Order: sequence, then structure tokens, then C-alpha cells
Amino acid sequence: MEALLNYFETIPSHHRAMIIVGGLTFFWLLEGIMPLFGKPYKKWKHALPNIFFTITTILVNLPLAFLLLKSSDWVAENNFGILNWLPEMSLWLYAIIGLFLMDFVGAYLPHLIEHKVKPFWMVHLVHHTDHNVDTTTANRHHPLESVIRYTFTLIGLLSAHPFPWSCYISPCRL
Repeated sequence: MEALLNYFETIPSHHRAMIIVGGLTFFWLLEGIMPLFGKPYKKWKHALPNIFFTITTILVNLPLAFLLLKSSDWVAENNFGILNWLPEMSLWLYAIIGLFLMDFVGAYLPHLIEHKVKPFWMVHLVHHTDHNVDTTTANRHHPLESVIRYTFTLIGLLSAHPFPWSCYISPCRL
């Protein structure tokens, strides 16, 4: 467990990029070989707008990730957050509770709100208007959605303070 924690605390940016790009490429190719739906479509033509949205998401998320990292450092230095106020517990339990809180506040709540609150739904609709859902659809987001999710992730970080690495391995990613 310590080695895994250490890896994700110090993961080089190029490793993270290779994991993301490699995973998306692998599943995009796998979908081409074994499609979930038999309806044929032009994968490259379909992927181009989604790649555009992915690039805009990356451009918006880079400065937000820097702010999140600085916030995480502050929270850690000041022992801020719910997990710092709980009694001593095993590392595994601490990690599970932290990941649950970050995922709940940083991923589930904004997604729920994006479906329930009309202005947020209009932003999130970019993701749901893809006519051919495939791996590239996962990153098809309006740039404002990154700001919405960042805000919730920051609230999760400030309120829970799981390990700083939980932002990297949790589905709450920006």
C-alpha cells in the first residue's frame, strides 16, 4: 500500500498522460473491433469534435489543477478537513473514506446537480448530445462544466481533505 501511495503522490505528469491517452486509445480501438451497437458510423469524423472538446477541457483544467494542488497543500499544512478531525484509523480505512468523500462531493454531486438544475443541465447537455456514444464521448464537455466540477472538487478537498493523491486516482478528476 505504501508503494502505491508513494507512486500516486509522485506520479510524473507524462505517466499520468500515458495512462489517460493509452486507456482512451485502447478502448476506442476495442470499440472499433467489438462495437457495443451494430450501427456503423465514421469513427474519425465523429471523434474530431470530441477531441476538440477534450483539448478545451485540458486547457481549462490545467490552471484549475494548479489551484487545486495549491489548495491541497494548504489543507495538508493546516490539518484542515473532516478526516483530520477523526480518531486514528488504519491507512486503508482512511483512504477508503477519503476517496468516498472526494468522489461523492467532487463527482456525484455536480453530476446530479447538472442533471437537476436547468442552467447546469444546459452546460452538461454538450456531453449528452453525442449521437454515437463511444470512448471519446467521456471527454465531450463544455468548458464551463470543468469550472463547475472544479468548484465541487475544491469543496470536497477543503471539507474532507483526503490525501492529496486521491484527486489523481479518484473518478472525481477534473
